[in-house]
Amino acid sequence: MSDPNAFISQLVGSPVTVKLNSGTEYRGRLTCLDGFLNVVLEQVEQ
Repeated sequence: MSDPNAFISQLVGSPVTVKLNSGTEYRGRLTCLDGFLNVVLEQVEQ
């Protein structure tokens, strides 16, 4: 399996959907992420 950080880093600037463990989904443009896979989204809709 490839490195998830490398895969997600390729998506910076792209529209993404993030689903939390609670089931809540957020859609927006991936702005950045860190080594712990914390993400920053812009233009977000819930």
